[in-house]
Amino acid sequence: MALFDDIGAAPAAAPAASGGGRLFDDLDAPAPKADDGSSSRFLHAAALIPGIGPLAALGVKDSTALGGLISGFADTGSTLLNQLAKPAVQRAAALVPGVGALAAVNALRPDLNSARQASLDAFNQAHEGETGFTPIRVAGNILATAPVGGALGEAAGGVASAASLAGGRVLPAIGRFLAPVADATGSGGMTAGGVTGLASVPARMAGGAISGGAQAALVDPGDANGGAAIGALLPPALAGAEKASAAVPRLVRGAFAPTIAKDARSILDAGGLLSSDLGQVRAALSQQGPSIVQAPLTVPQILQNPGISQFARTLDNSGDTALQRAAAAQETARQAALGRISPVTGTPLESAQQFGNVAGPQIVAGDAAARAKTDLAFKKIDPDQVTAFELPIGNMQAQADTYLGPGTFGMGSKAQQALSTAREIGQQTLEAPTVAKVTKGGPTVFDAVKAAGGINSETPAGQAFAGELRDLTQSGLRGVVKKGTGQSLDKLASRLHEAGFLEDDDPATLLNALRDHAAGESAVSNSADADAMFRGRLEASQGEPPSAITIPKAIPFAQVQNLRSSLSAAARGIENSSAGANAESAALRKMIGDIDSRVQAVADGRGNFGENFPPETVQQWQDALQAKRDQVHTFRTGPQASLFRKGGDNQAAVQGAELAPKFWNAGGSQADDLAAFGKVATPQTTSLLKNYAVTQAANQTDRLGNLTNTKFGDWLKAHSIGIPGLFNEGEQATLRGVGSNLATADAAASLGMAKGSPTAKNLQNALNTGVLGHPAIGIVAAKLPYGSQVLSALQGVGKQGRVDRLGALMADPEALAKAVAAYQALNRPLGLAGLSDLNRLAVRSAPLLSTAQ
Repeated sequence: MALFDDIGAAPAAAPAASGGGRLFDDLDAPAPKADDGSSSRFLHAAALIPGIGPLAALGVKDSTALGGLISGFADTGSTLLNQLAKPAVQRAAALVPGVGALAAVNALRPDLNSARQASLDAFNQAHEGETGFTPIRVAGNILATAPVGGALGEAAGGVASAASLAGGRVLPAIGRFLAPVADATGSGGMTAGGVTGLASVPARMAGGAISGGAQAALVDPGDANGGAAIGALLPPALAGAEKASAAVPRLVRGAFAPTIAKDARSILDAGGLLSSDLGQVRAALSQQGPSIVQAPLTVPQILQNPGISQFARTLDNSGDTALQRAAAAQETARQAALGRISPVTGTPLESAQQFGNVAGPQIVAGDAAARAKTDLAFKKIDPDQVTAFELPIGNMQAQADTYLGPGTFGMGSKAQQALSTAREIGQQTLEAPTVAKVTKGGPTVFDAVKAAGGINSETPAGQAFAGELRDLTQSGLRGVVKKGTGQSLDKLASRLHEAGFLEDDDPATLLNALRDHAAGESAVSNSADADAMFRGRLEASQGEPPSAITIPKAIPFAQVQNLRSSLSAAARGIENSSAGANAESAALRKMIGDIDSRVQAVADGRGNFGENFPPETVQQWQDALQAKRDQVHTFRTGPQASLFRKGGDNQAAVQGAELAPKFWNAGGSQADDLAAFGKVATPQTTSLLKNYAVTQAANQTDRLGNLTNTKFGDWLKAHSIGIPGLFNEGEQATLRGVGSNLATADAAASLGMAKGSPTAKNLQNALNTGVLGHPAIGIVAAKLPYGSQVLSALQGVGKQGRVDRLGALMADPEALAKAVAAYQALNRPLGLAGLSDLNRLAVRSAPLLSTAQ
């Protein structure tokens, strides 16, 4: 019995319990018009096709439109079920989840496929004469098969991606080949994974063929080849039509195009810019806001396009001045930007000299004021000299022995002088006691005269006995007669008479006694001190007397500070000299440390008996030391210290213009040098040092005096550490802005360097004079008197005018943006604006439309 033969029979009675008949019982009711039963059989058959049953269940058997749409979907479903009946397909389908089960069920009743197909064919034949049935059926075919290309493209893309990530060479190469084909399959051949131009045609045709063939095969496997052929040929044909849609209006409007639009086209063509790029071009040209360098960028600088940069050079070589004027304005604006930081009025040397003339004296004066403050602070310490300190002479000697021990030569004089001074003021010697001498018979006249200081030959009595005194001297009694010192002869004679040495006080008696002493007859006092003689004999009986000893002597703070200052000055003098006696300097510095330690020990109460440093005096001392440290830290360290060092000419080691480079330089210590400057800086000197730095920057120029990207960029890099230390954030931004502006201009100027290349020749051809440059005009002009000369002049005028117009546009981004807008208006498609969307629809429809019955 044929499938669904019972469809035409009378309806069976419904079971009472069910409350209703079969799902499609209403489809068996008599139709309003004659029907051979194909509609009911079709709907029953369609209800068994996955995805189509719900549409059939709507019960619209008499709706031509919906019947055609269902029939279109049913064609695809029937094809799938028929293919699943084949053993080979069943084996392949068994590997796919869901599809394998459907194939297994379908294999149980192979007779169902032929019956189902017969029912669908009968339905189609019964309605193919109805208006709109066949087109709507084809539309159903298209809707049902439209996703096939995308699904196949996704699958192929996954394979291509996996192959690209595989190891070796073969699989990645296959992956790279499949990627554009997979994209073309998904798009029906309209795209090829980013590949464009002629290189994309093979991949687009292959993808179109796969997509078109698959769509046609889903409706009727016999139409697969035809669908593939249409799918392969359609993408390149549609691309050509799309280009033609833009070319036609361009040709029509080109004859009536304004000059500004033609000039814009010349510039755009030079840059190889397409119509799809024009929106971005206009946006870039129109979005030039405020800039640190207050001069607009040119078109080449904004677009950074090699072709446009090369075109700019062609215009320059052809006599354009607009771009030159723009470059000059930019250079002026760059220098003005630097001038806003600090006005540039001279050379770097002049600026450095100006800085040195102001900063040098200020720093020296500041140091003098700080030293005066320090000296006053030290003078305030111990005004009543109540302090007392013992110098650490032993420790100081140990330092000299350590640094200037045996084997040292050519140095050490300062250290020895320091030790000698320390001993002189910090030690005292206790002399050995005087022992009375025991002499036979007591002192003589000669001894008494000498003890009295001798005879003064210049007194009146001495002059009266000048001859006698001269004879005494010649007799060998030296040290008795003296010139200008000693006692008067008459007074001395009187004293010796009283002491018992002479019988009377006559000077002649004294002279006679001295002559007797010279002859060996010494006269002694007849009243010699018996106690003295006894004391002498007693001391002699006690042995040798003790020798002299040296003991520490406490000295006031003023003397301690004087010694300390002298040690510091001596050490500093050695350190600043070219001799480089570092060992002696180290010894002196250690001696200073020993003195400070001793003073601190006394301040802490750890001094010896007799040393004194009251607390209030200690605080004064600490304040004075801090003032000294501040003075040294501020003025005697860093580059400014060179102002206080003496050179070979006994002048300051750094003078005038030499000072600025000490603070502003490209060395590795530039941050420290500027920090040192900050300790002595004033608003005036800071401004002058900025001027020196900016003047340096403004002189990073070529031989024509224009700033260069290379030199200015190198200057920025060399001073990258110092710039934040001298300039504020706004000034730093200005320096960076000038550098960025120069880099932009330099990049545009160097792009597309290709002298003599075909591109350069084409750019020259872009400057032709139109009709006047046509060869035929030249031939005609040559036949006329002076025709060639007149034509040449006209061509020159025409070319220069075109050069001037193009140069003006290249120098004015806003003007070019307007010109591009005019050019865009000439190239809008005439009524074909939606052609790209129609193309996408066409590649999905054409493979089925071409094979539709």
